[in-house]
Amino acid sequence: MFYSISNFIPTLSQPAICVGMLGFSALLFVTAVFIAAHFHKARYNKIISLLKVLPTTSVIFDKNLRILEIINPSNKILGEIQLTQLKGCMAYDTINMHPELTESGKVICKNAKSTVKANTINKFEYKTKKDGIAFLAKGLTAPFLKHYVIFLSQDYSDHLEEIKKVNKKEEELIKLKDQLSLALEAGKTSAWCYDIEKQHFSSLKGETLSEEGKSLKEMLAAMHPDDRQPFKQLIKDLINGVKNKGMLICRFYQNGKIEWYETYAIASKSDTSNTVTQIIGTEKKLTEIISKQKELKDAQSKLKIVFESADMFSWEIDAKTQVFNHINSKSILNEGIVLAQYLTYVHPDDLYLIEQGLFGLFDGKKRLMDIHVRMTFPEKEQRWYQIHATVSDYDSYGDVQNIIGIQRDITEIMISNEMIALRKKAEESNRLKSAFLANMSHEIRTPLNAIVGFSQLIVDADTQVERDSYYEIIESNNELLLQLISDILDISKIEAGELDYTYSKFDLASVFEKLKKIYKSKIPENVELITELPEENCMITLDKNRLTQVITNFLNNACKFTSNGHIKMGYSYIENGLRFFVEDTGKGIEKENLPNVFERFAKFDPTVTGTGLGLPICKSIINYFEGQIGASSEFGKGSEFWFTIPCTPIILK
Repeated sequence: MFYSISNFIPTLSQPAICVGMLGFSALLFVTAVFIAAHFHKARYNKIISLLKVLPTTSVIFDKNLRILEIINPSNKILGEIQLTQLKGCMAYDTINMHPELTESGKVICKNAKSTVKANTINKFEYKTKKDGIAFLAKGLTAPFLKHYVIFLSQDYSDHLEEIKKVNKKEEELIKLKDQLSLALEAGKTSAWCYDIEKQHFSSLKGETLSEEGKSLKEMLAAMHPDDRQPFKQLIKDLINGVKNKGMLICRFYQNGKIEWYETYAIASKSDTSNTVTQIIGTEKKLTEIISKQKELKDAQSKLKIVFESADMFSWEIDAKTQVFNHINSKSILNEGIVLAQYLTYVHPDDLYLIEQGLFGLFDGKKRLMDIHVRMTFPEKEQRWYQIHATVSDYDSYGDVQNIIGIQRDITEIMISNEMIALRKKAEESNRLKSAFLANMSHEIRTPLNAIVGFSQLIVDADTQVERDSYYEIIESNNELLLQLISDILDISKIEAGELDYTYSKFDLASVFEKLKKIYKSKIPENVELITELPEENCMITLDKNRLTQVITNFLNNACKFTSNGHIKMGYSYIENGLRFFVEDTGKGIEKENLPNVFERFAKFDPTVTGTGLGLPICKSIINYFEGQIGASSEFGKGSEFWFTIPCTPIILK
């Protein structure tokens, strides 16, 4: 039951005891061996004297673990127990002499017993208490002569904080070494050392060019001739203290080809003489990086040629300062121009494009800008430019820092495209005119032939019934011809932008009541006409005739294609306006034809009369009202045509 000591070792050449800096375990071991080799009656007093001057507590047991001698007893251990009470006692009997010494006594007895049984030296640490305060100790049990065991111990509680600090420093050093090793591995970097006295290199980490034991001369021989002198001079400057550190990029011959390496070196001085004794360095292979740099430089040269030949220039703008920079030499922009000045060169009609594009990139709402704008630079004529721009860099907060752009003069392309577009427009106009004339010729001839033919037949009719039948046919074709001429006039006015609109305030319910009276007699016999209106009627301000024209056209088409079921018309309130509809249970429209129902001359059933102009006219009217128009249909089940009008209806109560 004893405590740890400072590190030391006794010197046996003279009676005096010298304390060294070896570990406690070594001290205990050497002391035990010394006693085991020299203990006998003649030298007993001399050994006891030696043990007394040691900073340890020593206990000698016989083979039955009876206490024979206690040297340098510690008050922390004995407490109220007298030394005379311990001598001659069995080791295990001491465990119960004081409750604070029970645990430490068990540990010491266990190790002493192990030494007796196995003839081994046991080193261990243990805790004991004195007046409730815990103490730490290091102990050792060892064979002593043939029939004895010696136990050595010393308290090291007073030095625990210092030991902890030393251990912590050692742990930090090991951790730092591991981190440095990982950093070198991550950077694919190796480390070397040049010993100035021995004049040779050695590897510290990883495989190095220097290899183990290579001289400076051998190192230089492996280098490219142009790099030998700079490397030799760097080593010389470090040795002579001209420099503390330095860096070189050198070429080395490896496996018949040249490899590039980056070398950093630093001088290491002796603590005593303050002279350089070693040079520590790192090396990293740069062949691939330098090869990529060369490829990049070649690509930049080629890109420069492309820019110049394609009449393009690049720029970069700082998102914070909004200043243009890094403008290539062929640019008509000046270095340092600000965005506000740049925008003055843009055509007013195109200004919104570049503002939306650039500020969208600044705010991070856009990733790419691709626009065509007209610009007039100082002392230059107006030109068309295609501008591509994207974010090139972000700051540490994730905000846009820089935007890079390419600007290309596309004036000739735009002129060419404009000419092509005009030619196509003219060709399309001629085609439409030809198609229009062909269609109108056919559509006009059909009702005219019927009117002329049946007018002649009336004269030769024998009965009034027959004449009445001819009258109905002539009247029907008169209406068709009148509708055709009306549609042609409307289309012509729409194309010329001269279709008249007269706004007035009117009651919507009255429009549908009038339409219901008109079409009640026009719908087929087996079809029911239904009006579906909101409970609360309203008034709106609009062109009543044009609104009625659109609904009438929907109703006419529904009557043509519905032979049974119902036709439903009405309107409903929607957000910011009204929605009108005409629904039928007719034959419907095939899916592939539905997208083309509002095209001019679109007719999907040649057996049904019509010009194919009604729905295109309806679309133009609704577009004028800034509304939307559409259709949904299922072939064989029916269709719904609808449109919306943005307005503020006045509810009638």
